[in-house]
Amino acid sequence: MSTVPAIVDDGVFNQAIQNGANEYSFPFYSCGDAKSFEVRQKFRVAAATLKIPALMQKKTFTNGAGLTARGLQMFAGSLGDAYLVEVSDPNDVGNGLVEYVCTWASIPNERSEFTQIVYAMQFLSTSASYDWQTPPPQPEVSEIQYPLPAEVIYSYQIGPPPFLGAPRIEILYGRILNFNKWGVFVPGQRVLAQDAEVRRYKGDIYETRAVYIRWPGNINITTATA
Repeated sequence: MSTVPAIVDDGVFNQAIQNGANEYSFPFYSCGDAKSFEVRQKFRVAAATLKIPALMQKKTFTNGAGLTARGLQMFAGSLGDAYLVEVSDPNDVGNGLVEYVCTWASIPNERSEFTQIVYAMQFLSTSASYDWQTPPPQPEVSEIQYPLPAEVIYSYQIGPPPFLGAPRIEILYGRILNFNKWGVFVPGQRVLAQDAEVRRYKGDIYETRAVYIRWPGNINITTATA
């Protein structure tokens, strides 16, 4: 007579119980940020009493010595606060039980990366700082496309950040519209190259991506000769 294997689990699962060790990751370690972290925790609970935990709960993680389930050697000491940003779909594991994974994330530290962009450099014809012999009858904006190295700053916060706009000028019905304190920049000055991009990073943590250039010092405006 064949026998059917039975699964015996004498735990009480009316409330969610963590099943297994914490799994840690450091998402921006390769970018020079060894402090920002994420933790994944697997929970098991009776399907009849499953309650999805509330988003953005805060938890402090004190990181013990030893190995995680992924085999990563961890360091002793406190990692800091993290927020619940993701809960996986429940997975039926039999005997009326389900498992799900909670992902906790710290608010990432600000970090910088470097790239190359083509910057739309603007010049205003009526500015006294420029030596135009024959200015146009009305204000006029000219642009040149200038390849420049750029610094990309990533910053994070809970909730949507305020708008961060790049300085620029436009002409409307002969009037000069100055956006975000456009001016005559000096060599080496740090200038926001374009309006910052905002996206939801995880949970209610938002990421701002801001691209900056240093105003070049190799520009001379001279009067053209025939």
